[in-house]
Amino acid sequence: MILGGKKVVLFILSLFFLVFGFSCFKEYVEKRDYRKAGGWFLIYDNGKSFITIQVNKSQNLFFKKKPLCSESHSYQKNTNKNEIDENVLKIETVSAFLDIVFYEGDKKKVVSEKFLDFNPKFCEGILDDAPMELLKGEQNLGKQGLLLPLYRVGCRNPDWALLDIAEKKFYSLEADGVQRKPLKLPVYAEGGGTIYEGERNFAIASPVCDVCATLSKKGKMFLLNEDGKKLFERNNIYTFCFHPEKKIIYFGCEEGLMGYNWEEERVFKVGSLVPRLIRISKKGNYLFSLKVGGENLPAVFKIAGSGEKIEKAILLDDDVKNADDWIFAGDSALLAIFNREGCSFMAELDLKGGEKRLIESPKGFEIYLINSGNCPTIISKSRKKGDSKQEFYYYDIDLKKFKIVTLTYS
Repeated sequence: MILGGKKVVLFILSLFFLVFGFSCFKEYVEKRDYRKAGGWFLIYDNGKSFITIQVNKSQNLFFKKKPLCSESHSYQKNTNKNEIDENVLKIETVSAFLDIVFYEGDKKKVVSEKFLDFNPKFCEGILDDAPMELLKGEQNLGKQGLLLPLYRVGCRNPDWALLDIAEKKFYSLEADGVQRKPLKLPVYAEGGGTIYEGERNFAIASPVCDVCATLSKKGKMFLLNEDGKKLFERNNIYTFCFHPEKKIIYFGCEEGLMGYNWEEERVFKVGSLVPRLIRISKKGNYLFSLKVGGENLPAVFKIAGSGEKIEKAILLDDDVKNADDWIFAGDSALLAIFNREGCSFMAELDLKGGEKRLIESPKGFEIYLINSGNCPTIISKSRKKGDSKQEFYYYDIDLKKFKIVTLTYS
């Protein structure tokens, strides 16, 4: 009887130590809020104010043991799995969404909170690039508002979201010319299907007029007014661009470089070149093009005052032709952007006098062209991946130099 009692006691003690032993190895879980402006923004008013898309994530970090305060602080800033030490077992994203934030000087204002909500299961690895891809585009910011391409789950074509910045409202602007409708927010999307891809439908906004244009991947162009009414349509279009001061939209097709004046409802031929990309200077006096072909074949032309024909071609030297990208700075200067291994710089070509000067990017920073509109956005971002400081510069076209940007995320 006594022997049986000892067995029971030993069994209870063994069970206790077994449970206690497992409890010692119980993982420690902490919730982290991750907020980041993404390092990308869109100039709204010549560098005095700009728009950025802010990433917001809530994550659960599973630790082997409770981390020290100093360790916890580092995890909050950097959730790159390759840079987390062995104390972390796994990271689980609970929620992920994007906000649109408007900065004017030192003032910060959230224009749209949680306008895009990601499925946390599929959003890892893409949120850092989402702000750039949503803002990047040709003339996507105008008087009418900001155009953003949003892909819903299971959709091949984007739902073009038009953000009216003044009214803080979103509208859906469909590519077939249907009248714009209020867009119900947030837009729910899987991770990979939400980011803009170049082969899909495209849209631009007129800098000064309340119109915009869409271009399908099959080459069908629509010109729409602020109510979504169809003003003009054309097939087999390669590229398009608005004149900054006139009611003219230029477009490239097999016939050459064409234009349409929607006030006079008149189509005209500008030149015989066939472009796959066109950009225009701030006042519309010069036009840049990349010709149709497998390699970059850049050309610049002086446009007549009417905006309807080419006056003369501007000669470009081989150095400028071999750039990675090109953009007008003001009305008579062309910037050629170069990103080479370990260094980045721009060559500024004066289209009137022909002089050229080099502009170096801040050391260790790579140059990106984000928007080619009336106020183009050129920024330099650190080459270091996972840099916790998130410093970047924008190029001030008036001062002709890079200026550092400091954002507050709280």
